[in-house]
Amino acid sequence: QFFFIPGSQNKRQTFRKVIAFSPLAAGLNSFAHGITGIGANFTFTHIYGTGKNAAGTTQVPFPQGGANTSMLEIDPTNVHLTVPAAYAGFSALIVLEYLKN
Repeated sequence: QFFFIPGSQNKRQTFRKVIAFSPLAAGLNSFAHGITGIGANFTFTHIYGTGKNAAGTTQVPFPQGGANTSMLEIDPTNVHLTVPAAYAGFSALIVLEYLKN
């Protein structure tokens, strides 16, 4: 799949990577994403995920607001998922979609 960058006729290829976290700890969870070249010519288009308890009976979106606020961040080396104590022990799948030159 290809994206056109607004204001340009240049197409850029899209990439997707899925990162698995298991089990989650309350607070900050970090995992190396293994993506190289993150910098000025690199754009994330969508960062999202889901978590579920060990029984698979409760599933939640990440990031999430409200009483059980969670947060997702990406840096040049790691994916950082911060979750409340309510999700300790959950597993998670985080999806990174991005464009690069």
